[in-house]
Amino acid sequence: MIGWIQGKIIDKWNNNNRQGLLLETSGIGFEVNLLKRSLLGLELNNLLTLWVHQINKDDGINLYGFKSKQERDVFRLLISVNSVGPKSAMSLLEENESISIIKAILQKDIKTMSKAQGIGEKTAQRIMIELTGKI
Repeated sequence: MIGWIQGKIIDKWNNNNRQGLLLETSGIGFEVNLLKRSLLGLELNNLLTLWVHQINKDDGINLYGFKSKQERDVFRLLISVNSVGPKSAMSLLEENESISIIKAILQKDIKTMSKAQGIGEKTAQRIMIELTGKI
């Protein structure tokens, strides 16, 4: 499993509500999904280091990259919740910094959690119930 990667930015891409980059390392180009705010200010041919979560599915392997280990770890916690997939987790992280998500879970702040696209009140409650003891 890929957990960390460093390489040169070869290209940026945007596919509907997914965005990311192509990162070249050791002669291999890895497509990595990123948060929109993580893409800001990144320039082609610059060196970049990312914490990565790899998801294997029937239709291929997806890499999700994060600038900090804490962001990646919160992503992992979120996708461990029943009915929260990578798209929803990325939406939550796009709307809130990882520390804000942790605080919202601990304070049972449904309003903050349900601001993200695709996260309703029931899903926000489920996240809080399932993650309260894990944080």
